[in-house]
Amino acid sequence: EQWFLKDLGYFKRKNLNYILHKIQESETFKIYAEKQGTPFGLLLCFKDPDTLARFKQYLITRKIFPAELWPRNNIAHAYKLLLYVHIVFRYAEADLDYMAQVLNEWKTT
Repeated sequence: EQWFLKDLGYFKRKNLNYILHKIQESETFKIYAEKQGTPFGLLLCFKDPDTLARFKQYLITRKIFPAELWPRNNIAHAYKLLLYVHIVFRYAEADLDYMAQVLNEWKTT
């Protein structure tokens, strides 16, 4: 199968819509979900760098490998720290279910 011929935006939109319905609200992060266009991925927004670092490590130990976007961001928003979770075409619904489960099990303590 030639992945470079796929409409990658279609899979990102499909996967994002799927996982957004599975994730519970959190007190420690907000979900940034673009309503139109092609989503970048699953973007989680944090207020504090220590919580973001603990959450990132939590994901990595569960075999989810996020990317921290624009560290030391100086924008004037409370939730200014971004963690990007890949939701590309190679993930099936079972993979997205696992990601949602891990996100929902996160505890800040």
